[in-house]
Amino acid sequence: MAAVIANLAAGVSGDAAPRMLSGTGSTQRQLVVVAASDRGLAGGFSSSIVRAARDHIAALIAEGKTVSIITVGKKALAPLRRQFGDKVVASFEAGAQPSLDSALAIAAE
Repeated sequence: MAAVIANLAAGVSGDAAPRMLSGTGSTQRQLVVVAASDRGLAGGFSSSIVRAARDHIAALIAEGKTVSIITVGKKALAPLRRQFGDKVVASFEAGAQPSLDSALAIAAE
């Protein structure tokens, strides 16, 4: 995913470029989007994602960064809200049949 985003960011420039891709030049503010499942049917899938997200968020905070969190999927919200409640700015459910409309809502946030 990092390679895809880097490739997209390299292809945009100028004032018309989306801020999420072009950046501001500062790394002080960080947005972490954590995507997990709505249900626990995939073994340790969601717990592994949440564990990695917790470690990453904690490291960013230790570096003095300002962190905001968006969660996608029910399984990500509760554990991250317990530890980083004030940093969770939005949460979305993936739903049984994710759609373009639900992806657009997440992108708009």
